[in-house]
Amino acid sequence: MAALPETYRLAFDHLPEAAYLLEVSEDLRFRTLLVNQAFERLVGLPAEAVVGRFIEEAVPPETASAVIGKYLLCVRTERVTELTLDLSLPVGERTFRSLLSPLRLGGDRVTHIVATTRDVSGDEATAGEFRALVEHSTDVVARFDPSGRYLYLNPFGQRILQRSWEEVSGLHLAHLPNRRQPEADVVADAVVECARTRSIVEHELTLVTPDGPRHYHTRHTPERGLDGEIISVISVARDITALKDTARSLRRINRALETLSSGNEALVRATSERELLTSMCRVLVEVGEHRGAEIAFVREADGRLETVASAGEGTALPAAGDPTDTLAREAIETGRAQVASEDAPPKGEATRLAVAAIPLFRGARTIGTIVIRTAQLDGEELRLLAELADDLSYGLAALRANAENAENAELHERAMRATIQALANTLDLRDPYTAGHQRRVTQLATTLGERLGLPPGRVQGLHFASVVHDIGKIAVPAEILTRPGRLSALEYALVQTHVEAGYDILKGVDFPWPIAEIVRQHHERLDGSGYPRGLSGEEVLIEARILAVCDVVEAMSSHRPYRPGLGLDAALECLTEGRGGAFDAEIVDACVALFREDGFRFD
Repeated sequence: MAALPETYRLAFDHLPEAAYLLEVSEDLRFRTLLVNQAFERLVGLPAEAVVGRFIEEAVPPETASAVIGKYLLCVRTERVTELTLDLSLPVGERTFRSLLSPLRLGGDRVTHIVATTRDVSGDEATAGEFRALVEHSTDVVARFDPSGRYLYLNPFGQRILQRSWEEVSGLHLAHLPNRRQPEADVVADAVVECARTRSIVEHELTLVTPDGPRHYHTRHTPERGLDGEIISVISVARDITALKDTARSLRRINRALETLSSGNEALVRATSERELLTSMCRVLVEVGEHRGAEIAFVREADGRLETVASAGEGTALPAAGDPTDTLAREAIETGRAQVASEDAPPKGEATRLAVAAIPLFRGARTIGTIVIRTAQLDGEELRLLAELADDLSYGLAALRANAENAENAELHERAMRATIQALANTLDLRDPYTAGHQRRVTQLATTLGERLGLPPGRVQGLHFASVVHDIGKIAVPAEILTRPGRLSALEYALVQTHVEAGYDILKGVDFPWPIAEIVRQHHERLDGSGYPRGLSGEEVLIEARILAVCDVVEAMSSHRPYRPGLGLDAALECLTEGRGGAFDAEIVDACVALFREDGFRFD
């Protein structure tokens, strides 16, 4: 055995971390050669009580075999090895964890082992608490070896798998009894990939559990040993069913809003009752993604329901007495929407279709119904569909009134006003942060137009243009419109497209005023710095110049997702700075006077 240099002894003794040195004999016995001062303080024993003793003499007999096994593993593999040992000492019951490092002090074999030691009694308590959390967790927690064999599965995971730990312990995922395909293969592949790539692997999984089908987000994390090798994979699966249901609900509501918007556009564009009814059914199927839609009216002659327009699956109402026919008649008789599930799911599908019958009115009288077949339908979506039916009822009333009496201009104007307001309301529903913006801009623009002396007819046109001046934002993704914080250049450019989108929506509508062009120009500036076409001077309609001033005042003084309201004074100061440049000087002066002299305030 090589002698230990004195300098080594001195350095070892002054190590800040508790440590001891073992001598390894040729017949592989282990004797304590040195302990440092930190070790004496840690275990509460003097060096004389430990040094010179063989390991089997220094530790409890029941643990000696396991401890010697760790020392042998360190010597034979010549790798750092971890040893955890429970001891009863003068300082009390303690758990120590040592890292065993092999040394060659001369010769071609391991002659010594250096062990650095720390008291992990508190860590063990924490680990116990952690184990308790895992045992009571409502996440599935499993531990696999790198090939996919179960090393641990918490009680909740056993419940989901419907197998006890005794049934799955040591089994490979591929050999589970009554295993689910392809779910088990997905997990097995992810575990193997995690171990192979030494990186976290995530995926989603749908399982049929005792509580029904549930969706899980699963995260597989590699666990490394002291030598850096992957010894296991920790897998945690969290139930995200509620999150996915919420996301689906939001998608359905957004889809319903898009349907409402497209339906209102059809109301604006339609020139005949048949065109309107056909377009509405097509919108419900193509935009609303419903399976089928049909519109039926009650025949005055015999009271039977007659399909007048349809799209998608189920293109005609069944005979009288059929459940769907009964549902439609209940909607007509009660004047309220009715919803039911069909008796059997469509061929090849697991879920039944919902059937909704929504009444149509002419005044106080129910004249028919919209019947929709769809995969899912919640309360908010049904409410929006009922709103669409109300808009359709009003549009039908307007078309029928115009056909019956071309001289009834009052009804035509009401239909136009309701349609325009419905379009504006649709944008408010889609972008709640700017809800009311168009209404306040309309209030200011109409008052300002009157103060500037515009003829009543042009003031009315300005009013309607103001109501829908931002309707093109329907074409801008909702997540951009409502995003807090500054937009990127690309996102801002996308927002700017709303003026052309608004023009495209409105240009085909035969208004008595150039509403589409006013909407298109309301971000133009007199000095040519605006968009989308960089118009300047008299090229910009006076209604668009008025609308530009009103839009700036309302936008700056109101709150937005990306900033708080700047206040009226800041808005008027901005207008004054742009007076004669970006903004018409006469209009700016009239607007400032309206607030500061006339005391105008937004409702």
